[in-house]
Amino acid sequence: MRFLLTSYDHTACDSINQDIGEGKFCVLPSYGSFIESDWKKTHHSWGCRYNQSLMIEAAKWIIDCGHEVAGESIAPKSRDENLVSIFESDEITTIGVYNDDVVSIRELDSNKFCIIDMQDYPSFGRKWSGSNNCIAVYMTMYEKGWVQKNTAAPEKYKPFLYFSMHPDDTEGFTQQYLPSLPVDTATDLRLFFAGTIGDTDNYLYSVEDKNGVRRPWREVALYLKKLAPDEVVIWGRGEKLSRDEWWKAAIKHRWNLFLAGGPWCNREHELWTLGCATLGIEYPHHPLMEPIIPNVHYAAVTVTDGTDHMGRPNNPETAAKQILQRYREVRDDHIFAKQLATNARERMTTVATPSHAVKRILDECWGIRRY
Repeated sequence: MRFLLTSYDHTACDSINQDIGEGKFCVLPSYGSFIESDWKKTHHSWGCRYNQSLMIEAAKWIIDCGHEVAGESIAPKSRDENLVSIFESDEITTIGVYNDDVVSIRELDSNKFCIIDMQDYPSFGRKWSGSNNCIAVYMTMYEKGWVQKNTAAPEKYKPFLYFSMHPDDTEGFTQQYLPSLPVDTATDLRLFFAGTIGDTDNYLYSVEDKNGVRRPWREVALYLKKLAPDEVVIWGRGEKLSRDEWWKAAIKHRWNLFLAGGPWCNREHELWTLGCATLGIEYPHHPLMEPIIPNVHYAAVTVTDGTDHMGRPNNPETAAKQILQRYREVRDDHIFAKQLATNARERMTTVATPSHAVKRILDECWGIRRY
Protein backbone atom coordinates (compact mmCIF):
# COMPACT_ATOMS: atom_id res chain seq x y z
CA MET A 1 0.00 0.00 0.00
CA ARG A 2 1.02 3.62 -0.60
CA PHE A 3 0.15 6.34 1.92
CA LEU A 4 0.10 10.12 1.92
CA LEU A 5 0.45 11.88 5.29
CA THR A 6 -0.73 15.49 5.45
CA SER A 7 -0.22 17.99 8.23
CA TYR A 8 -2.10 21.28 8.10
CA ASP A 9 0.41 23.84 9.35
CA HIS A 10 0.33 27.61 9.43
CA THR A 11 4.10 27.40 8.83
CA ALA A 12 4.10 24.77 6.09
CA CYS A 13 7.41 23.57 4.72
CA ASP A 14 8.73 21.71 1.69
CA SER A 15 9.08 17.94 1.60
CA ILE A 16 12.53 16.40 1.87
CA ASN A 17 14.01 12.93 1.67
CA GLN A 18 14.51 11.40 5.08
CA ASP A 19 16.24 8.14 5.92
CA ILE A 20 14.02 6.07 8.19
CA GLY A 21 15.20 2.61 9.07
CA GLU A 22 17.96 0.58 7.49
CA GLY A 23 18.27 1.35 3.79
CA LYS A 24 14.73 2.70 3.51
CA PHE A 25 13.67 6.16 2.39
CA CYS A 26 10.45 8.07 2.40
CA VAL A 27 9.41 11.61 1.71
CA LEU A 28 8.49 13.61 4.79
CA PRO A 29 7.99 17.28 5.57
CA SER A 30 11.23 18.84 6.70
CA TYR A 31 10.13 18.71 10.31
CA GLY A 32 10.53 14.95 9.90
CA SER A 33 14.27 15.38 10.12
CA PHE A 34 15.92 15.04 13.49
CA ILE A 35 17.34 17.49 16.05
CA GLU A 36 20.10 18.83 13.79
CA SER A 37 17.60 19.95 11.16
CA ASP A 38 18.09 23.59 10.21
CA TRP A 39 14.31 24.02 10.01
CA LYS A 40 13.85 22.72 13.53
CA LYS A 41 16.63 24.91 14.88
CA THR A 42 15.02 27.91 13.21
CA HIS A 43 11.38 27.28 14.05
CA HIS A 44 11.15 24.66 16.78
CA SER A 45 14.29 24.61 18.90
CA TRP A 46 12.32 22.77 21.60
CA GLY A 47 11.61 19.80 19.34
CA CYS A 48 8.70 18.42 17.36
CA ARG A 49 5.14 19.37 18.13
CA TYR A 50 2.69 16.53 18.70
CA ASN A 51 1.18 16.74 15.21
CA GLN A 52 4.69 16.52 13.78
CA SER A 53 5.50 13.56 16.01
CA LEU A 54 2.38 11.82 14.70
CA MET A 55 3.61 12.29 11.12
CA ILE A 56 7.05 10.93 11.92
CA GLU A 57 5.77 7.94 13.90
CA ALA A 58 3.21 7.09 11.20
CA ALA A 59 5.89 7.18 8.50
CA LYS A 60 8.22 4.96 10.50
CA TRP A 61 5.53 2.38 11.21
CA ILE A 62 4.17 2.30 7.64
CA ILE A 63 7.66 1.67 6.26
CA ASP A 64 8.49 -0.81 9.00
CA CYS A 65 5.41 -2.80 7.96
CA GLY A 66 6.58 -2.90 4.35
CA HIS A 67 4.53 -0.11 2.77
CA GLU A 68 5.36 3.20 1.03
CA VAL A 69 4.69 6.67 2.37
CA ALA A 70 4.93 10.30 1.31
CA GLY A 71 4.31 13.42 3.34
CA GLU A 72 3.25 16.99 2.85
CA SER A 73 2.66 20.11 4.89
CA ILE A 74 -0.10 22.49 3.78
CA ALA A 75 -0.64 26.08 4.91
CA PRO A 76 -3.94 27.93 4.67
CA LYS A 77 -4.44 30.44 1.87
CA SER A 78 -6.15 32.75 4.34
CA ARG A 79 -7.46 32.92 7.88
CA ASP A 80 -10.09 35.20 9.42
CA GLU A 81 -9.74 37.06 12.71
CA ASN A 82 -10.61 33.87 14.61
CA LEU A 83 -7.99 31.84 12.69
CA VAL A 84 -10.71 29.96 10.77
CA SER A 85 -9.66 28.77 7.31
CA ILE A 86 -11.39 27.13 4.35
CA PHE A 87 -10.10 23.88 2.80
CA GLU A 88 -11.19 21.65 -0.03
CA SER A 89 -10.71 17.89 -0.33
CA ASP A 90 -12.65 15.16 -2.13
CA GLU A 91 -14.74 17.93 -3.72
CA ILE A 92 -15.94 18.95 -0.25
CA THR A 93 -15.32 22.38 1.26
CA THR A 94 -14.82 22.53 5.00
CA ILE A 95 -13.68 25.08 7.56
CA GLY A 96 -11.51 24.70 10.63
CA VAL A 97 -9.47 26.61 13.15
CA TYR A 98 -6.03 26.59 11.63
CA ASN A 99 -3.61 25.81 14.46
CA ASP A 100 -1.40 22.88 13.39
CA ASP A 101 -3.62 20.34 15.12
CA VAL A 102 -4.97 18.30 12.18
CA VAL A 103 -3.30 15.38 10.39
CA SER A 104 -4.76 13.14 7.69
CA ILE A 105 -3.64 9.70 6.55
CA ARG A 106 -4.69 8.64 3.03
CA GLU A 107 -4.12 5.28 1.32
CA LEU A 108 -3.50 6.33 -2.28
CA ASP A 109 -4.61 3.21 -4.16
CA SER A 110 -8.08 3.14 -2.58
CA ASN A 111 -8.15 6.90 -1.84
CA LYS A 112 -9.55 6.07 1.62
CA PHE A 113 -8.47 8.40 4.42
CA CYS A 114 -8.85 9.17 8.09
CA ILE A 115 -8.54 12.46 9.94
CA ILE A 116 -6.77 13.00 13.25
CA ASP A 117 -8.24 16.14 14.79
CA MET A 118 -6.65 17.52 17.96
CA GLN A 119 -7.96 21.07 17.62
CA ASP A 120 -10.63 22.98 19.48
CA TYR A 121 -13.93 23.53 17.67
CA PRO A 122 -14.83 23.85 14.82
CA SER A 123 -13.66 20.48 13.55
CA PHE A 124 -12.17 19.93 10.09
CA GLY A 125 -14.08 16.69 9.86
CA ARG A 126 -17.54 18.23 10.14
CA LYS A 127 -18.08 18.02 6.36
CA TRP A 128 -15.13 15.87 5.29
CA SER A 129 -16.53 13.02 7.34
CA GLY A 130 -19.35 12.84 4.81
CA SER A 131 -16.98 11.81 2.02
CA ASN A 132 -17.37 8.20 0.88
CA ASN A 133 -13.58 7.99 1.10
CA CYS A 134 -13.47 8.95 4.78
CA ILE A 135 -13.04 5.94 7.05
CA ALA A 136 -12.87 7.65 10.45
CA VAL A 137 -12.33 10.92 12.28
CA TYR A 138 -10.30 10.63 15.48
CA MET A 139 -11.15 13.67 17.59
CA THR A 140 -9.41 14.70 20.80
CA MET A 141 -12.21 17.06 21.84
CA TYR A 142 -14.78 14.36 21.14
CA GLU A 143 -18.19 15.01 22.64
CA LYS A 144 -21.00 12.75 21.47
CA GLY A 145 -23.73 15.39 21.61
CA TRP A 146 -21.69 17.93 19.62
CA VAL A 147 -20.64 15.29 17.08
CA GLN A 148 -24.23 14.12 16.56
CA LYS A 149 -25.44 17.68 16.05
CA ASN A 150 -22.65 19.18 13.95
CA THR A 151 -21.06 16.54 11.70
CA ALA A 152 -22.01 14.97 8.38
CA ALA A 153 -21.22 11.41 9.52
CA PRO A 154 -21.18 11.19 13.34
CA GLU A 155 -20.87 7.40 13.20
CA LYS A 156 -17.33 7.82 11.85
CA TYR A 157 -16.15 9.83 14.85
CA LYS A 158 -14.00 8.24 17.55
CA PRO A 159 -12.24 9.66 20.61
CA PHE A 160 -8.55 10.35 20.12
CA LEU A 161 -5.65 11.12 22.50
CA TYR A 162 -3.80 14.14 23.82
CA PHE A 163 -0.05 14.32 24.34
CA SER A 164 2.54 16.62 25.75
CA MET A 165 2.66 19.46 23.21
CA HIS A 166 6.38 18.89 22.60
CA PRO A 167 7.12 15.24 23.48
CA ASP A 168 10.89 15.49 22.91
CA ASP A 169 11.17 18.48 25.20
CA THR A 170 9.10 16.82 27.93
CA GLU A 171 11.22 13.68 27.77
CA GLY A 172 14.43 15.70 27.89
CA PHE A 173 13.22 17.67 30.91
CA THR A 174 12.23 14.48 32.69
CA GLN A 175 15.64 12.91 32.13
CA GLN A 176 17.44 16.02 33.33
CA TYR A 177 15.39 17.08 36.33
CA LEU A 178 13.28 14.12 37.45
CA PRO A 179 15.25 11.06 38.53
CA SER A 180 12.23 10.22 40.67
CA LEU A 181 8.60 11.25 40.83
CA PRO A 182 8.13 14.95 41.73
CA VAL A 183 5.87 14.04 44.65
CA ASP A 184 8.86 12.43 46.37
CA THR A 185 10.80 15.69 46.41
CA ALA A 186 8.04 18.34 46.38
CA THR A 187 8.27 20.68 49.36
CA ASP A 188 5.30 22.97 48.69
CA LEU A 189 1.92 21.58 49.76
CA ARG A 190 -0.08 24.46 48.29
CA LEU A 191 -2.30 23.67 45.31
CA PHE A 192 -0.66 25.08 42.17
CA PHE A 193 -2.21 26.30 38.92
CA ALA A 194 -0.62 28.34 36.16
CA GLY A 195 -2.56 29.11 32.99
CA THR A 196 -4.75 31.52 31.07
CA ILE A 197 -7.69 32.40 33.30
CA GLY A 198 -9.34 35.00 31.08
CA ASP A 199 -9.66 37.75 33.66
CA THR A 200 -7.81 40.23 31.42
CA ASP A 201 -9.36 39.16 28.13
CA ASN A 202 -12.80 40.10 26.85
CA TYR A 203 -13.25 37.51 24.12
CA LEU A 204 -10.78 34.74 23.44
CA TYR A 205 -10.68 33.30 26.98
CA SER A 206 -14.12 34.27 28.18
CA VAL A 207 -17.59 32.80 27.95
CA GLU A 208 -21.04 34.38 27.87
CA ASP A 209 -23.31 33.36 30.74
CA LYS A 210 -27.11 32.98 30.60
CA ASN A 211 -27.51 36.69 31.31
CA GLY A 212 -25.33 37.68 28.38
CA VAL A 213 -22.41 38.72 30.59
CA ARG A 214 -18.92 37.65 29.55
CA ARG A 215 -17.12 35.73 32.30
CA PRO A 216 -13.50 34.51 32.52
CA TRP A 217 -12.99 31.07 30.95
CA ARG A 218 -11.42 29.70 34.13
CA GLU A 219 -13.26 31.91 36.60
CA VAL A 220 -13.11 29.16 39.20
CA ALA A 221 -9.38 29.94 39.60
CA LEU A 222 -10.19 33.51 40.69
CA TYR A 223 -12.55 32.20 43.38
CA LEU A 224 -9.89 29.80 44.60
CA LYS A 225 -7.44 32.65 44.98
CA LYS A 226 -10.04 34.70 46.84
CA LEU A 227 -11.24 31.89 49.13
CA ALA A 228 -7.90 30.41 50.16
CA PRO A 229 -4.95 32.71 49.31
CA ASP A 230 -2.69 30.83 51.73
CA GLU A 231 -3.51 27.39 50.36
CA VAL A 232 -3.28 27.95 46.62
CA VAL A 233 -0.82 29.41 44.14
CA ILE A 234 -2.68 30.78 41.11
CA TRP A 235 -0.77 32.32 38.20
CA GLY A 236 -2.62 33.89 35.29
CA ARG A 237 -1.51 35.05 31.87
CA GLY A 238 0.44 37.93 33.39
CA GLU A 239 2.76 35.48 35.14
CA LYS A 240 3.17 33.28 32.05
CA LEU A 241 6.47 31.40 32.01
CA SER A 242 8.36 29.48 29.38
CA ARG A 243 7.34 25.82 29.29
CA ASP A 244 10.38 24.47 31.14
CA GLU A 245 10.22 27.22 33.79
CA TRP A 246 6.57 26.40 34.41
CA TRP A 247 7.48 22.73 34.78
CA LYS A 248 10.22 23.65 37.28
CA ALA A 249 7.62 25.52 39.32
CA ALA A 250 5.04 22.73 39.05
CA ILE A 251 7.32 19.94 40.30
CA LYS A 252 7.93 21.84 43.54
CA HIS A 253 4.27 21.30 44.47
CA ARG A 254 2.85 17.99 45.65
CA TRP A 255 -0.50 18.83 44.04
CA ASN A 256 -1.15 20.55 40.71
CA LEU A 257 -4.61 21.72 39.64
CA PHE A 258 -5.87 21.40 36.07
CA LEU A 259 -8.92 23.22 34.73
CA ALA A 260 -10.82 22.80 31.48
CA GLY A 261 -9.19 24.40 28.46
CA GLY A 262 -10.87 23.40 25.24
CA PRO A 263 -11.87 21.23 27.20
CA TRP A 264 -8.68 19.15 27.28
CA CYS A 265 -5.51 21.18 27.53
CA ASN A 266 -1.91 20.18 26.98
CA ARG A 267 -1.25 21.45 30.52
CA GLU A 268 -2.60 18.45 32.41
CA HIS A 269 -1.16 15.94 29.95
CA GLU A 270 2.30 17.42 30.38
CA LEU A 271 1.92 17.31 34.15
CA TRP A 272 0.97 13.63 33.89
CA THR A 273 3.95 12.97 31.62
CA LEU A 274 6.25 14.56 34.19
CA GLY A 275 4.74 12.37 36.91
CA CYS A 276 3.03 15.12 38.88
CA ALA A 277 0.09 14.41 41.17
CA THR A 278 -2.93 16.33 39.92
CA LEU A 279 -6.40 17.33 41.03
CA GLY A 280 -9.21 18.36 38.71
CA ILE A 281 -12.90 18.45 37.93
CA GLU A 282 -14.21 15.27 36.28
CA TYR A 283 -14.71 15.38 32.50
CA PRO A 284 -17.74 13.13 31.87
CA HIS A 285 -18.44 14.38 28.34
CA HIS A 286 -15.04 14.07 26.62
CA PRO A 287 -13.70 10.50 26.49
CA LEU A 288 -10.26 9.68 25.16
CA MET A 289 -9.00 6.69 23.16
CA GLU A 290 -7.07 5.58 26.25
CA PRO A 291 -9.23 6.66 29.23
CA ILE A 292 -8.22 9.03 31.99
CA ILE A 293 -9.77 7.43 35.08
CA PRO A 294 -10.89 9.57 38.04
CA ASN A 295 -9.04 8.78 41.28
CA VAL A 296 -6.72 6.46 39.36
CA HIS A 297 -4.88 9.04 37.27
CA TYR A 298 -5.93 12.19 39.16
CA ALA A 299 -7.78 13.19 42.33
CA ALA A 300 -11.28 13.84 41.03
CA VAL A 301 -13.60 16.64 42.06
CA THR A 302 -17.31 16.14 41.36
CA VAL A 303 -19.06 19.51 41.19
CA THR A 304 -22.68 19.34 42.32
CA ASP A 305 -23.90 21.96 39.83
CA GLY A 306 -22.25 20.15 36.92
CA THR A 307 -20.21 21.46 34.03
CA ASP A 308 -21.02 22.84 30.60
CA HIS A 309 -20.15 21.07 27.33
CA MET A 310 -16.58 22.38 27.54
CA GLY A 311 -15.93 21.08 31.06
CA ARG A 312 -16.28 24.44 32.79
CA PRO A 313 -18.22 24.43 36.09
CA ASN A 314 -21.69 25.92 35.84
CA ASN A 315 -21.23 27.54 39.24
CA PRO A 316 -17.57 28.62 39.55
CA GLU A 317 -17.83 29.79 43.16
CA THR A 318 -19.40 26.55 44.39
CA ALA A 319 -16.92 24.56 42.32
CA ALA A 320 -14.02 26.44 43.92
CA LYS A 321 -15.27 25.47 47.37
CA GLN A 322 -15.55 21.82 46.32
CA ILE A 323 -12.06 21.87 44.81
CA LEU A 324 -10.72 23.20 48.09
CA GLN A 325 -12.59 20.56 50.06
CA ARG A 326 -11.15 17.77 47.92
CA TYR A 327 -7.66 19.28 48.06
CA ARG A 328 -7.78 19.41 51.87
CA GLU A 329 -8.82 15.75 51.94
CA VAL A 330 -5.78 14.62 49.94
CA ARG A 331 -3.18 17.31 50.69
CA ASP A 332 -1.18 15.32 53.23
CA ASP A 333 -1.69 11.91 51.63
CA HIS A 334 1.69 11.31 50.06
CA ILE A 335 0.93 7.66 49.30
CA PHE A 336 -2.20 8.56 47.32
CA ALA A 337 -0.38 11.35 45.50
CA LYS A 338 2.42 9.00 44.50
CA GLN A 339 -0.02 6.34 43.35
CA LEU A 340 -1.86 8.79 41.11
CA ALA A 341 1.38 10.20 39.71
CA THR A 342 2.73 6.74 38.98
CA ASN A 343 -0.45 5.68 37.20
CA ALA A 344 -0.62 8.90 35.19
CA ARG A 345 2.99 8.78 34.04
CA GLU A 346 2.69 5.11 33.08
CA ARG A 347 -0.35 5.89 30.93
CA MET A 348 1.38 8.82 29.24
CA THR A 349 4.54 6.88 28.45
CA THR A 350 2.97 3.62 27.28
CA VAL A 351 -0.45 4.08 25.66
CA ALA A 352 -0.89 7.87 25.39
CA THR A 353 1.93 8.31 22.88
CA PRO A 354 2.04 9.28 19.18
CA SER A 355 3.59 5.88 18.40
CA HIS A 356 0.82 3.90 20.10
CA ALA A 357 -1.87 6.11 18.56
CA VAL A 358 -0.76 5.74 14.94
CA LYS A 359 -0.25 1.98 15.29
CA ARG A 360 -3.79 1.62 16.58
CA ILE A 361 -5.24 3.85 13.84
CA LEU A 362 -3.41 2.07 11.02
CA ASP A 363 -4.61 -1.26 12.40
CA GLU A 364 -8.22 -0.13 12.79
CA CYS A 365 -8.43 1.56 9.38
CA TRP A 366 -6.25 -0.63 7.14
CA GLY A 367 -5.33 -3.71 9.15
CA ILE A 368 -1.64 -2.76 9.20
CA ARG A 369 0.24 -4.47 12.00
CA ARG A 370 3.39 -6.44 12.65
CA TYR A 371 3.17 -9.99 13.95
